[in-house]
Amino acid sequence: MSSNLEKTLGKKLSKICLGTWGLGSSTSKVPSYGLITKKKSKEILNFSFINKINFFDTAGIYGDGKSEQILGETFYKHRDRVVFATKIGCYDFDKKLDFSVHRSKKLINESLERLNTDYLDIVQFHSPSELDLKKNIKQTLDFLKELKKEKKIRAIGISLSSPLHLKYIDHKDFDLIQANFNLMDLRLLKVLSKKFRSKIMIRTALNFGTLTEKFARRKISFSKLDHRSRWNLSQLELWQNRANDYKKLFKKNGNKLSLQQNALRFCFNYFNYVNIGVMNIKELKEYLTPVIFRPYSKKTLVEISQFYNSSDFFIAKLKPKIKIKK
Repeated sequence: MSSNLEKTLGKKLSKICLGTWGLGSSTSKVPSYGLITKKKSKEILNFSFINKINFFDTAGIYGDGKSEQILGETFYKHRDRVVFATKIGCYDFDKKLDFSVHRSKKLINESLERLNTDYLDIVQFHSPSELDLKKNIKQTLDFLKELKKEKKIRAIGISLSSPLHLKYIDHKDFDLIQANFNLMDLRLLKVLSKKFRSKIMIRTALNFGTLTEKFARRKISFSKLDHRSRWNLSQLELWQNRANDYKKLFKKNGNKLSLQQNALRFCFNYFNYVNIGVMNIKELKEYLTPVIFRPYSKKTLVEISQFYNSSDFFIAKLKPKIKIKK
C-alpha cells in the first residue's frame, strides 16, 4: 500500500533514506564526518541505487554545496526514479538561520542548479527554533505551498531541531517531518500522536554514530574535520557506556545482529522511513537485509523500555520517562 507521501510525490519510496551530509566531505568551515573523495561518494550513491534505495536527504549547506552537486551528477540520467529531499533556512553554520522568502528563493534556486533538475521533490525547513516555528516560517510556508501548486516542488517537509517541537506545528502543513529518535533518545514518543505518525521520518537513528560497534569498542577520538570532535567528552563516554549496555541486552536475548543493525531495526518498529548516513559501502551493506524491517518481540521492547527509563543518557539533563507501546 502506498503511503501518503508516495501519493504526493507520485513515486515509490525506499524505507531507507540515505543522508548525504557526510558525502559532501568535511571542510574546516563545514565539518561533517571527515574527508571523503567525490569518487567514493558517487560509488556509495550508485551502490545504494542499485540496491533499491531511491530516497536521498541533502541540504545546500552540506559540504558547502558539494552533496547536492554530487547527487545531481550521479542521478541526472535517473532523475524520474529518485527523490531528493533538500532544505532551506541554514546557509552558513556561523550565521543565524534565515527562513525569509527572499533567502528561501535563493536557496531553492541554488539547489535546483546543483541537483541538475527543474523541480524539487521535497523542500524542508532546516532545524527551526521554537521562535522560528511560532513566528518566522509562516510566510515562507505559504510561499512553498504556492510552489507546490505550481509543481515546482512536490512536497513540503520540516526537519525538527528537537522532537518536542512537534507540538508547535500543524500536521496538515507538512508532507514529511524529520525528528530525532533512537535507542538513546525516545523523547518523540512523549509528544507523538496518531495524526503525525505516518508523516515521520527518523533522523539520528544511530545517534551520530554512537550506536555502532566501532564506537562502542574504540578509544574516543575524532579528527578536527569530524563535528563530533567538538562534543563534550563526558557525554561521549556516557553514550559509549550505554552503547555497550545495549549490546549486552541484545546478546542476552540471542540477538546476533550488530549494534547498528539493531539501532535501525528498533526505529522501524515504529516508523516507515529512517534517514541514515554512511561513509563507505561496507557500512551500507549492513542495512540491506530484510531482518532490519522485522518487528521485535513484545518482550524485547519491554526490556528496552525498562532499560531506557532506568538509565541516564544525557549529562546534567534527565530525560523523560517513556513507556513504549506497540
